[in-house]
Amino acid sequence: MNDQDDRPLGPSESRWPAPRQEDPALRGLLDDYLRMYATRDDRLTARFAENFSGFTGGGDFLVKNRLEWVAITRQDFAQVKDALRLELKDVCIQSLSDTIAVATSFFTIHLPIKDHILSRETARLVLIFRKESADWMIAHSSISIPYQGVGVDEVYPLKDLVERNRFLEEQVAERTTQLSEANDHLRQTNEELATEITEHQRTERQLHDLLASRTWELREATAIALRSGAEEEDRIGRELHDVLCPELIGLARHAETLATSPQPPPDLADQLAALAEKASTAARRARNLSHLLARPDLVHTSFPELLQAQLDQLEKTFGLTCELTIDEAFPSLGPEPSGHLIRIVREAVTNASRHGGAQRVWIDCVRQGDRATVSISNDGRLLPSPEGLAAGLGLRQMQMRADQLEATLSVRPGQSSGAVVELTLPVPRGHATSPNLS
Repeated sequence: MNDQDDRPLGPSESRWPAPRQEDPALRGLLDDYLRMYATRDDRLTARFAENFSGFTGGGDFLVKNRLEWVAITRQDFAQVKDALRLELKDVCIQSLSDTIAVATSFFTIHLPIKDHILSRETARLVLIFRKESADWMIAHSSISIPYQGVGVDEVYPLKDLVERNRFLEEQVAERTTQLSEANDHLRQTNEELATEITEHQRTERQLHDLLASRTWELREATAIALRSGAEEEDRIGRELHDVLCPELIGLARHAETLATSPQPPPDLADQLAALAEKASTAARRARNLSHLLARPDLVHTSFPELLQAQLDQLEKTFGLTCELTIDEAFPSLGPEPSGHLIRIVREAVTNASRHGGAQRVWIDCVRQGDRATVSISNDGRLLPSPEGLAAGLGLRQMQMRADQLEATLSVRPGQSSGAVVELTLPVPRGHATSPNLS
């Protein structure tokens, strides 16, 4: 700088060179670009030079050939098909040589949709034009959006970044505290829930044990009641056999003696003969009843033999026919289960005769897998529906005995006549089978 540079400046003077006058032709190149870009005019792609470079506002890569830039431009036009509005804020045209010119422009982009981002920012576009033959071609294009939050005295938005980091750290700390409190609450809730579950399981086990104990006590009481009933039947049977039957037989013999005396009354013989017949009949029935009431020998006799003997006695007592069929695979039962099963069959046959007037009864004992079924059916009067069937003493005792066997008992009408009593009981694995008497 010479001495003249140190002199005071006049009112109309400046230390900076006067701005150049824009070349209208070069300004026209920029205006044509902005117009074609804003109107989405594909003819713009013909203005790019073969030796081209550039970058987009949102890209992180450098484009180094024309075809790639043409594809990017057309992708831009396809993404936003309607025209844009470019609000030009500043322009600088530089003619660097007869064949090189640079156009720098600042403008705001207004999209054809509602937008609160681009419309608030200033886009910065740099175009380098190179004259090839007689036409000016675009050799370079770069557009950028300034950093948001850049301060007046900053190049990079460091203050804003620090503030944002501080805000994010506060948010992270707050969310961490909230998450920790939520985890503590969840942990406490889980512990309370685990305690409740443990208490519920303990109560459930206690109830289960209590129910099992009461069930066992009920079963034992039922067994005692049934044994007491059986013992009472034995006692009655012995009384009938040892006391009543001899007395009836003695009565019959005495009546026969009177009937054969030398000088009987005129009608005494007929009366005594009738008395003797009635006494004999009563004695026979008492003997049969005593046999039915007497408990069979469950220790030394097999179940099929005992059941067949009971059926034979029932046939004599009620004058009916019983047909017994026992499957070869039917399990061999112990003394107590055999006794319960025989008494259930006896009660069913007795009911068929007394209440249904049956003449034939069929008893079928079969096994299917781990289940054994005893079915007693008859040809008597058709049983009413199970809903209308009254549970008498005999049916209740049958159910009690079925419970002792852990079996299910059902009573239903037959297909065309009579009734069907069906007992289904579990069979332990490896259980032996009974001899077949069918």
